[in-house]
Amino acid sequence: MIKVKVYKAERDISRNELLDRINNNLYDEDKGYGFQIINRSELLELRFTMRSISKQSIEYANGEHSEVEIATYLNVDFGIRQGKKIILYATNPPLSMKVPYTMIQKIFGEDSGLKPVEFDLRNVINGLSEGFDLKIKSMSLSNIPVDAFTLAKTKLVSSKNLREIYQTDYMNGSAVFDSVHFFVNGIETELSRTGRFRVRENQLPTLLSILENL
Repeated sequence: MIKVKVYKAERDISRNELLDRINNNLYDEDKGYGFQIINRSELLELRFTMRSISKQSIEYANGEHSEVEIATYLNVDFGIRQGKKIILYATNPPLSMKVPYTMIQKIFGEDSGLKPVEFDLRNVINGLSEGFDLKIKSMSLSNIPVDAFTLAKTKLVSSKNLREIYQTDYMNGSAVFDSVHFFVNGIETELSRTGRFRVRENQLPTLLSILENL
């Protein structure tokens, strides 16, 4: 399975404008960062690469020392879905997307309103409950009232379907859904409210279409 982080924008951008900006920000070995185009089909696929150089001291058997530079490369792949609610996704993103996100914003432009998607997982579950085959395997929740002074966190896991428990105990409560692991129409995913999820790569297009039409 791959990890995915998704983004939305307030304004779309033409393909020619996208390509012009990408070509102005291609990977440059002197700079150590930039993009390369992987696929120019309807789904435009890019790879952002950033080089980091560190120095390491090596001691030889004769007691002499030398210092070598070691280059490491961060690669983040993006898919651009023009004309869609979920206009951009990153596959297998690092925990910190600060630099890749700043660079992809340059491609879309500051006025595009590009920002990460935040899922209201209660609305997602409610939407998937209508017209889809939904099986909930686990739910992580927080902000569960215990008393006037206490809030709790919990995770429910079952080999069966938690959908009935959700509808009975949590659908109308104040608990915050942090993540949900479920199957929808046979597609397995674990969806986080921060806009990250896991899915099989060949099922990604179908899941994106489902999520953006809820």
